[in-house]
Amino acid sequence: MWNEIFTLDVETGREVLEVLVYDKDDFGSDDFQGRITLRLDDYRDQISHDEWFDLEPERPQDAQDWHGKIRLVLHYVYSKTRLITNYI
Repeated sequence: MWNEIFTLDVETGREVLEVLVYDKDDFGSDDFQGRITLRLDDYRDQISHDEWFDLEPERPQDAQDWHGKIRLVLHYVYSKTRLITNYI
């Protein structure tokens, strides 16, 4: 469980967010666990989205043997004005 929080700047609301997942090794290099790609325009502004995603392999030919999921909670805020007016 990572429980990480990230804040990213969004310029147009049409960006693509790519999440690469690695494990953390104390010795040697960290191992690639999978990736997901999200189009921000698929998500509603000002809404919290809690979803499980299937991790994709690095190489498409590995897809049949690839298993893994990641849970992401996305709170997408494109319009700060709309966010603030919801609290006033």
